[in-house]
Order: sequence, then structure tokens, then C-alpha cells
Amino acid sequence: MGLDYPILSDPGGAVASAMGVRGLTGMAKRHTVYIGADGNVLAVDDNVSVRTHGGDIAKRLGELGVARRP
Repeated sequence: MGLDYPILSDPGGAVASAMGVRGLTGMAKRHTVYIGADGNVLAVDDNVSVRTHGGDIAKRLGELGVARRP
């Protein structure tokens, strides 16, 4: 995808189980976890709307003090 940051793929669901984000059907609920460069969790968004999430991510990154990229 040409990104300079990792995106997690969890086809077996091990990470979803470990993070407690599986729904009643066993499927993972949509969450975005913001992890700092030091590996610490900065924030978790558990109210993800696919219609607005791009803007929501940009806003949250600003709130967290993450610098915009050119």
C-alpha cells in the first residue's frame, strides 16, 4: 500500500481476542488503536463510523499532537 507505518491484519482473530474487541458473534468490532512511536497506546476509538472515519482519524491525531505530514 506504500504506507510508512504498519497496519495490522488479524485473520485468525488472536489480537481481537487479546484486546477484548470481539462481538457477540465472535467477529471483531471495528476499533482504531492509536499507538505512539514508543509502542504505548495513546488512544482507542471504539465508536468507528466507516462514513466519517478518515476525518475522525485526522482529528484525533491532531488532538494527540501528532504532526501532520506534508
